[in-house]
Amino acid sequence: MSRVKKIFVNMNWLVFSQLIVTICVFIWTILIARYLGVGEYGVYGFAISLSGILIIIADFGINTHIVRNVATDNSIASKYLGNAIPLKSVFALVTFILTLAILFLMKCDEITIKVTLLFVIALIILSFINLFKGAFQAFEEVKYQGIGESILHLILLVFIIITIHTEIGVFGIAISYILANLIALAYLYHALNKNIVTPKYELDWDFCKKITMLSIPFAITGILYSAYYFIDIIMLENLVGNYAAGIYNAAYKLIPVQNLLVSVYGAVIFPVMSNLFKRHEKLLILSYEKSVKYLLMLNHSIQYLDCYLFSCPNPVDLRIRI
Repeated sequence: MSRVKKIFVNMNWLVFSQLIVTICVFIWTILIARYLGVGEYGVYGFAISLSGILIIIADFGINTHIVRNVATDNSIASKYLGNAIPLKSVFALVTFILTLAILFLMKCDEITIKVTLLFVIALIILSFINLFKGAFQAFEEVKYQGIGESILHLILLVFIIITIHTEIGVFGIAISYILANLIALAYLYHALNKNIVTPKYELDWDFCKKITMLSIPFAITGILYSAYYFIDIIMLENLVGNYAAGIYNAAYKLIPVQNLLVSVYGAVIFPVMSNLFKRHEKLLILSYEKSVKYLLMLNHSIQYLDCYLFSCPNPVDLRIRI
């Protein structure tokens, strides 16, 4: 299969899975917001936002570093994964302890502390899921990633519906995330071992130190990216309380849906560019220029569409169109 054809095949898998993800997220966003009410939805938004920033410590850019390096040499995948899994476990423990300390320093109430810690556990599991997804990207076999994403979100939607009908509350929502992530993790680990590579478990401290140091630029980028998207919810929670944070979070959930194609393209082209960097510099430059051109065209199209749909002079008309 040619490189171009493989890119389009991978994009088709990811677009299909992301459509399922988008539909599931859209449905459960409405269901959770209606079920929890504004106050508890604010707690839910705060927990996801704070854990979303701090979970970068558990990842520390290791996933991105592995995708870049393994994409250029698939033979090193087993060693990288075998060391990354125990290394990320150490970072995960540090993340959990740091989150608990920050929650106490912020003087959060008991419910907020418990819910946030549950979401930290869920995102730690998700961090390992992303590690395996990175391996699939490096081998350019993202169909397993697409299947895993679909399984994760479909099961999570089912668990959320069960939680709502059984009226477990915001704790049930958090536990639903943990259970769905565990199931998706089990599938991806099985698919990785069976179809791609088996991790060679070891704890080579010199190698782990090397991975950590080389991952720092990716970690810094991840922290800044997460802070940009999540810090506003945390600030609102502390400045004006759960109610305003809940309203803001409900509206903000619409934004990631618009980045569907951009995120899919980025996931597919990143390992390809990593490979071209070592082997075909001219093709790398060409793919970069074309990528920037097409992504700008796509982003401008989305902006124009937003301006058309949401530029209502009357607030009533805006609510009707939504």
